[in-house]
Amino acid sequence: MIRGGPNPYDGLPDLARRFCGRLRGLEVHRTCTVVELVAPMAVRLDLGVATSSAECITVGLRAAAEAYVEEARIAWTIGAAGQPPRSGSSELRECQWAGDGGPLRARLDIPIRRGDSRATLFTHVGDRCVDRVTVPLLGANTRIKAHNTVDPDLHRFREQLLPAKLEKSREFETAVGLLFFFLGFHVDPLSALKGLGDAVDHLAHAPASSVILVIECTVGPIDTGGKIGKLINRSQQTGRELADSEVIAVLATAARRDELSDVEVEKAERGDVVVLCRGDLQELWDGAEAGKGSTEVVRRFRRDLEMARVRRASGRIG
Repeated sequence: MIRGGPNPYDGLPDLARRFCGRLRGLEVHRTCTVVELVAPMAVRLDLGVATSSAECITVGLRAAAEAYVEEARIAWTIGAAGQPPRSGSSELRECQWAGDGGPLRARLDIPIRRGDSRATLFTHVGDRCVDRVTVPLLGANTRIKAHNTVDPDLHRFREQLLPAKLEKSREFETAVGLLFFFLGFHVDPLSALKGLGDAVDHLAHAPASSVILVIECTVGPIDTGGKIGKLINRSQQTGRELADSEVIAVLATAARRDELSDVEVEKAERGDVVVLCRGDLQELWDGAEAGKGSTEVVRRFRRDLEMARVRRASGRIG
């Protein structure tokens, strides 16, 4: 019926893509069909804003209108492994809400204690829970903890990610892949496979989204052997073949920003390539240790690309 109507769509997956904004459509398994019912939420948690520090969790909130805020509250359960959890709640009408003609937005700080490892937050409208999110807290990155059992204090990882001498490219490539793994990405280490020719070093998939990072690594100048042009071509090809995905090109170097050529950096920015220098890699690593994940990284890369476009536009106007 969906395919045979006057305005045909290619089944439920196509409807989900077009009307629910779900780029991956609906998941269809061989043995059964899974139908997901998607409803708009009047008040919800903003997953892209949820972060944690040593003292508190900062969670973002969105609301369709003030009327919904009056009946809404946020509840939470916080605790450490092996300890009884603590619970609390806050009325959302007490938050500072703001909006510029669109959805209202607010932020709420929830205090935590030393040793807390996980917090689950719930948004209630009336007596119904309409949204939830689990936030890993500072020092609670399970991937880092697991790696620490074989690489105490992550000594080898750190010295390969931020090398004293810019000469061991293979070790640096491996460390960059591990960094994105620690940040919550699913990493496909293409550089570890022989015979792939001109493939990039890593593909990194952001969980529960359509974002794919196409990552190239170098320990020195970023355009040696035409590396920038090759990365741009590979990312564009990936984008064409995965039309429902957002592909972001990333070029990571072990060199410091002041060691790079301005011409090379501008060339990368013109091709919508995110350039990560030594300082940027350190910031990402600090974020991974603080509990940040793929959502924050993707948001940062989008912001960097937008700022680069603004700089280019300003240059043309001048």
